[in-house]
Amino acid sequence: MTPNASGSRPRLVGLLVGAVACGTPVADVGGLSTGSGDSGGDPTGTAAGSSGTSSGSTTTGSTGGAGSTVGGTLPAETDDTADDTGPSLVLDVANDTPPGGCASEVGDSIYLLDVDAALHRITPSSLEVELLGTPACNGVSNAQALTVDRTGVLWAMMIDDAGNRAIYTIDPISLACDATDFVDPIVENIGVNSLAFVADAPDSETESLYIGANVGGSFDFENPLSLGRVDLDTMDMEIVGTAALVPTGYYQIADLTGTGDSRLFGFFPGDIAAIAELDESNSSIVSDEFLDFGVGSPWAFAQWAGRLWLFSSSGDPGSDIRAWDPISGEVEQIHPGIGVSVVGAAVSTCAPYQPEG
Repeated sequence: MTPNASGSRPRLVGLLVGAVACGTPVADVGGLSTGSGDSGGDPTGTAAGSSGTSSGSTTTGSTGGAGSTVGGTLPAETDDTADDTGPSLVLDVANDTPPGGCASEVGDSIYLLDVDAALHRITPSSLEVELLGTPACNGVSNAQALTVDRTGVLWAMMIDDAGNRAIYTIDPISLACDATDFVDPIVENIGVNSLAFVADAPDSETESLYIGANVGGSFDFENPLSLGRVDLDTMDMEIVGTAALVPTGYYQIADLTGTGDSRLFGFFPGDIAAIAELDESNSSIVSDEFLDFGVGSPWAFAQWAGRLWLFSSSGDPGSDIRAWDPISGEVEQIHPGIGVSVVGAAVSTCAPYQPEG
């Protein structure tokens, strides 16, 4: 994902997340190390996608306005040892058998969208990354975010040649790409930046599409995240609510991911990154967890078998992968650099969400 231009801390203890990527035109956020990062760059909002630059470096990509950044030095995170007395977030995992209505093998891989709008597929067991190719999407200038539905169709948020957010459906085999009827709500001063399918009920055969949005524009650290729900028949978006501020020292932009047990999560970048569970009915924060490292642009995340895979731009080359265990709270380095700068990651709600073993 990339950033969009347009009290107490309860501990997250059982987070299993479906995949989605995040892309919004905003600033770099200082890489994966803790401490404040200097995003520098252009405060005018020319960065068009969260995937545009690799944080903490001068590497540029095709998204994010040719690597331009927005904003200044991130404020230091404060009160990092604040009280953890809030409710713990515990995920009740049932069986890991994909529910009915899922296309064959749709839940077996993590799909990746890179800064050049090319698609890849990674096999979690071997970490083998396969290039699928670049979809034939007309008029696309920047990649933004990715999700996948239960039939195996990929949904990508891109920035078109006119600078508007557009949503495309992509066949992962033929790479055929079709624009949907989604209309960028920027004319209503709403910046959109991420998208995710969420099962309508635990192990449901139906799902809904949600969008991360900033009502009133994005370039304000105090402008909280809102959620939009999309009518898949018309592609009209309805804002369902606004979350509380998540103090990461960055714009309130989150990569979204949904699960097969009907839960929605946001991954917030910043000097200290955060993960929050969101109530999809009203966008309120159910619980949140602050990580012990920062995340810059591009960033993405995906759930696999009970762990949250974090893709970050500080890898060499390309994004690195860390896996966060929501039960132990430990982070494991999975791969130091996969050679692909990931702006979006997608795992179907058909994917297993129970820890292996």
